[in-house]
Amino acid sequence: MNAKDEKSRRLIGTAYEIQAEYEINHGMNPATSLKMAAMEYEAALQINPSLISAFEGLGRVAIFTGKVDLMRGQDPRRSVDASIGYYRKALSLNQNLAYNHNNVGSAYFLKGQFEMMRGLDPRSSLDDAAKSYRKASEINPGLPAIFINLASVYTNKALYEIGHGLNPLPSANSVVEISRKAIARTPQNAMAFDALRRLLRQVTV
Repeated sequence: MNAKDEKSRRLIGTAYEIQAEYEINHGMNPATSLKMAAMEYEAALQINPSLISAFEGLGRVAIFTGKVDLMRGQDPRRSVDASIGYYRKALSLNQNLAYNHNNVGSAYFLKGQFEMMRGLDPRSSLDDAAKSYRKASEINPGLPAIFINLASVYTNKALYEIGHGLNPLPSANSVVEISRKAIARTPQNAMAFDALRRLLRQVTV
């Protein structure tokens, strides 16, 4: 096995991922494609145990599995936790990859959304999501999606707090703070942040 084999395995894994995404979007069962993608990424790691892109691929496969579980009304948290584990392995090899901190945040956010749907307390998951998104924004403040993700986390947290008689103002204020910073950096995202702020104004009045 050599670097060429490693690249081939990684590319085949990516192809299976694309196939799985197509199947998900068209109501088909992606289980086989996801399994094959994971096998290819694992094979790439057998060749190069420090291959960050293979850990990222395994993280995406796990999060895809979690999203499918959620769509089917099943508990996605086992898959989500696996995804977080893979992304953290990638980060252990390079802590300065903002998009992987963002990926960890998105996994925790998915976990928090499930917990809200089931009437569970999502605040721990949402706080972990916010922590990861903030880390991503520290590394690369030029990625506008990170700020949208972070504002969405605090919006969901505020909605949970309102629904359970808790004080939502710190979370709501965080949305306002993040929105202002993000709009100052990227004015074209103003509409997205305005929508979040309008939602919070409606429910906090």
